[in-house]
Amino acid sequence: MTKRLLFTGPLGGHVWRTSLNEDHWKPALAKVGVIPTAKSREHTAAREQGMHALRHFYRALRPDGSPR
Repeated sequence: MTKRLLFTGPLGGHVWRTSLNEDHWKPALAKVGVIPTAKSREHTAAREQGMHALRHFYRALRPDGSPR
């Protein structure tokens, strides 16, 4: 099964979930005050606002409630 990618790397390939989460998603959450700003390179765990929550948000937007 082939799926189009929502997030792509500089060369058009996939982006690792951990890279997206640590390099973009968590810094964005910290910038708007949803999670604390990182004291070092790593942000605090944010399961309620992390990538898992983003999956549930996407599913909620689908008219039929399906995950794809």
